[in-house]
Amino acid sequence: MNVSRDTLNRMEKGDASIAIGTYLRALRVLGMDKDFETVAKSDELGRKLQDAKLLIRTPRGRAQKSRKDEEGAITEGKPLNEQS
Repeated sequence: MNVSRDTLNRMEKGDASIAIGTYLRALRVLGMDKDFETVAKSDELGRKLQDAKLLIRTPRGRAQKSRKDEEGAITEGKPLNEQS
Protein backbone atom coordinates (compact mmCIF):
# COMPACT_ATOMS: atom_id res chain seq x y z
CA MET A 1 0.00 0.00 0.00
CA ASN A 2 3.00 2.25 0.45
CA VAL A 3 1.84 4.02 3.64
CA SER A 4 3.43 4.23 7.06
CA ARG A 5 2.57 1.93 9.93
CA ASP A 6 1.27 4.96 11.83
CA THR A 7 -1.14 5.74 8.97
CA LEU A 8 -2.43 2.17 8.98
CA ASN A 9 -3.00 2.36 12.75
CA ARG A 10 -4.88 5.64 12.36
CA MET A 11 -6.98 4.14 9.53
CA GLU A 12 -7.95 1.21 11.72
CA LYS A 13 -9.06 3.62 14.42
CA GLY A 14 -11.18 5.59 11.95
CA ASP A 15 -9.10 8.79 11.91
CA ALA A 16 -10.97 11.30 9.75
CA SER A 17 -7.77 13.05 8.68
CA ILE A 18 -6.67 10.12 6.49
CA ALA A 19 -7.03 10.90 2.78
CA ILE A 20 -9.83 9.11 0.94
CA GLY A 21 -7.29 7.90 -1.61
CA THR A 22 -5.51 5.97 1.12
CA TYR A 23 -8.74 4.22 2.03
CA LEU A 24 -9.36 3.43 -1.63
CA ARG A 25 -5.89 1.88 -1.95
CA ALA A 26 -6.59 -0.24 1.13
CA LEU A 27 -9.88 -1.41 -0.37
CA ARG A 28 -8.12 -2.30 -3.62
CA VAL A 29 -5.47 -4.30 -1.74
CA LEU A 30 -8.22 -6.17 0.10
CA GLY A 31 -10.16 -6.78 -3.12
CA MET A 32 -13.06 -4.61 -1.97
CA ASP A 33 -12.74 -1.71 -4.41
CA LYS A 34 -15.79 -2.85 -6.39
CA ASP A 35 -17.83 -2.79 -3.17
CA PHE A 36 -17.00 0.90 -2.75
CA GLU A 37 -18.18 1.63 -6.29
CA THR A 38 -21.51 -0.05 -5.51
CA VAL A 39 -22.00 1.97 -2.33
CA ALA A 40 -21.11 5.22 -4.09
CA LYS A 41 -23.63 4.58 -6.87
CA SER A 42 -26.61 4.13 -4.59
CA ASP A 43 -25.87 6.45 -1.66
CA GLU A 44 -29.34 7.99 -1.33
CA LEU A 45 -28.75 9.19 2.24
CA GLY A 46 -25.51 10.86 1.21
CA ARG A 47 -27.29 12.68 -1.61
CA LYS A 48 -30.01 13.90 0.75
CA LEU A 49 -27.44 15.15 3.25
CA GLN A 50 -25.53 16.90 0.49
CA ASP A 51 -28.68 18.59 -0.81
CA ALA A 52 -29.64 19.69 2.70
CA LYS A 53 -26.36 21.57 3.09
CA LEU A 54 -26.78 23.68 -0.02
CA LEU A 55 -26.71 27.37 0.79
CA ILE A 56 -28.59 30.19 -0.82
CA ARG A 57 -26.32 31.67 -3.45
CA THR A 58 -25.69 35.39 -3.34
CA PRO A 59 -24.09 37.43 -6.11
CA ARG A 60 -20.39 38.06 -5.61
CA GLY A 61 -19.35 41.53 -4.61
CA ARG A 62 -22.68 42.46 -3.06
CA ALA A 63 -23.64 42.54 0.57
CA GLN A 64 -25.99 39.77 1.59
CA LYS A 65 -29.48 41.13 2.12
CA SER A 66 -31.67 40.03 4.98
CA ARG A 67 -35.21 38.95 4.36
CA LYS A 68 -38.08 38.20 6.64
CA ASP A 69 -39.77 34.82 6.63
CA GLU A 70 -43.47 34.21 7.23
CA GLU A 71 -43.07 34.60 11.00
CA GLY A 72 -41.14 37.86 10.68
CA ALA A 73 -37.76 36.37 11.65
CA ILE A 74 -34.77 37.61 9.71
CA THR A 75 -32.87 34.94 7.79
CA GLU A 76 -29.38 35.48 6.42
CA GLY A 77 -27.54 32.81 4.47
CA LYS A 78 -29.10 29.87 6.25
CA PRO A 79 -29.29 26.52 4.47
CA LEU A 80 -32.49 26.09 2.47
CA ASN A 81 -33.84 23.38 4.76
CA GLU A 82 -33.73 25.76 7.77
CA GLN A 83 -35.73 28.53 6.16
CA SER A 84 -39.50 28.57 6.36
